[in-house]
Amino acid sequence: MLVIPIEDKFSWRHLPWVTVLLILCNSLIHLYMEGRDQRLMVQAEQVYLDAQLQRKEWPLFLAYLKPKDAETWQELHELSPADAVSSGVLPLLWYDRDFTAHLETHWQKSPDALWQSSRESFQAALQRVSAFAYGLTPAEAKPWAWLSYQFLHGDWGHLLGNMLFLALFGFALERHLGAGLFIGLYLLCGVLAGLAHAQSDWTSAVPLVGASGAIAGLMGMYLGVYGLKRREFFYTVGFWFGSFRAPAVIMLPVWLGKELFGAYWSDDNVAYWAHAGGLVAGFVLTWALRRGWRKVDEQLTQSVEEAPAVVLPIPERLLDQIEALEYESSWPALQRVCQQEPNNVQAWQYALEVASALRQREAWLQQVVQVALAGQLNKAEQQTLLKLYLPSGQFGPMPAGLALGLSEVLLRLGSANRAAPLILTVLQAGTRHPKIVQQASRIEQALAGMVFEELRLQLQQARERVTKAAPTA
Repeated sequence: MLVIPIEDKFSWRHLPWVTVLLILCNSLIHLYMEGRDQRLMVQAEQVYLDAQLQRKEWPLFLAYLKPKDAETWQELHELSPADAVSSGVLPLLWYDRDFTAHLETHWQKSPDALWQSSRESFQAALQRVSAFAYGLTPAEAKPWAWLSYQFLHGDWGHLLGNMLFLALFGFALERHLGAGLFIGLYLLCGVLAGLAHAQSDWTSAVPLVGASGAIAGLMGMYLGVYGLKRREFFYTVGFWFGSFRAPAVIMLPVWLGKELFGAYWSDDNVAYWAHAGGLVAGFVLTWALRRGWRKVDEQLTQSVEEAPAVVLPIPERLLDQIEALEYESSWPALQRVCQQEPNNVQAWQYALEVASALRQREAWLQQVVQVALAGQLNKAEQQTLLKLYLPSGQFGPMPAGLALGLSEVLLRLGSANRAAPLILTVLQAGTRHPKIVQQASRIEQALAGMVFEELRLQLQQARERVTKAAPTA
């Protein structure tokens, strides 16, 4: 499940340079550390294997593991030391701090100076790897690690995923908070996220790396900044996806619940407690700032939906006819009011009621689209009419011409993600009109670089199938 905001736009006029620098720093650090760590890890492993430590430590590790973790022991107990090397499971004992303490106890009973010396050489080599040198290890957290761990990543996939979310939330937040406050809260949330992770197991010797805790803080900050203001969110659950508008703050229990579920019931290497801690820290800090000395730019949080729509009076005689359910006699006059006063939202509302009663809703929607395309309504009024006529945000099958016009309105409003399903449905029905194909291409371009890559690819594939299809008689 994924739910992310999609309403905020990137602006070159107000470049979020701190966010850009954070992305560059994380990327350059990973580029450097990846090559360095590979060399250091090979060196550490070579020290271990040259000393043949696996022959002594693997049997001892299995004996240590059996009463502690019977399930893992069951999977590993038939492996010989050579098998443990070839199958790549030796890191299980390298990173197990309790096993290291078990070795110390074993040496007290059966001293082996050469073994101890070789192990110390291996540990010294291992500690040079960035995750151990600069990652946050709860059992032995170094002072600088609370900050440095936020700039390290396990692999390119880890980095790219985090940087995508950093861009998504950082671009939206930096302009509200200002560069100085933004970077301060970002790093503070990273520290508090690390603290939440560490409290889950202070004895853990596994280092934490990654910016996800600080980025979870940005997610919480986003909810704190917008609060009860309605925002557009994209969601995907399995094969289903779409968008919806809702007060930003209602996403707090959704995002937090997802992390807590993972913390208690998932069996993987994701730092769920760091995510949860960062999320709560970001929300509380920003919410407190809004209530205290620091006020975010309220104008920036104002959405087009909240701009007031102008409501002009409708002739009393016409209202009497509508209230008396005299739909056929009132319909021509009501249409004239809408055409002559296109910003009269109340008239459009009554027109929807009458058109539906006369089973002319689809034809009337075409009129709405034409008025919007003619530039007779501002963006706030267009948003109001779309919400009125299409309240769910989901569109059923409709004629190609209507789908084309409605998609154009949505494109102009910056809602390419809502326009795409309209044209996709028409293409999947086999329509090959050049204007539909051209519109599909425009929507693909609008979706490029956004979070709707899957939707863009579906549209592209449907367009290509239509354009390559053989002509029919």
